[in-house]
Amino acid sequence: LIDYIIIESFAGNEDWPENNIAYWRKIVPYDSSASVGQDGRWRWTIYDLDWSRLTINPYQQANSDRLLYKYLKPNEEFKNQFVNRYADVLNSYFMSGRTTAIVDSAKNQMQNEMINHIARWRYPNSIADWNNSITDYKNGLINRKTAVLSATLTEFNISGDYDLTVN
Repeated sequence: LIDYIIIESFAGNEDWPENNIAYWRKIVPYDSSASVGQDGRWRWTIYDLDWSRLTINPYQQANSDRLLYKYLKPNEEFKNQFVNRYADVLNSYFMSGRTTAIVDSAKNQMQNEMINHIARWRYPNSIADWNNSITDYKNGLINRKTAVLSATLTEFNISGDYDLTVN
């Protein structure tokens, strides 16, 4: 659940959790020794991020009455796990160099087909518009870490910086 909320909130998905929320499990009795996905636990599914806006407060949608997060965040253990996991993810998977490289890779895979797409659907208006949208999105990814950190400090009423030493 924590990773699911982190991904949705980092993306700034405005069409969630009121819509586009899904979860699944293998229908078996719970078995802690079974492999992931085979143990009978519920798993969250990420899909339909087309309303994602890297400019919104990451907690704007997460505080919906429809999501467990709102009810879990007062719990100190959950708060500590959530904040620490978000910091870990921001400093690894969501590093701007990594995320912008993924965008560049996807762009390179789609580039040739975009000419046909624009000719058929007339959206975006041109390759230049498409490239500008990608540049804007990459700039959003570059700035997102700072915005998420600031919002997290506010969301959990955390003040000051803390030093961490990892051995």
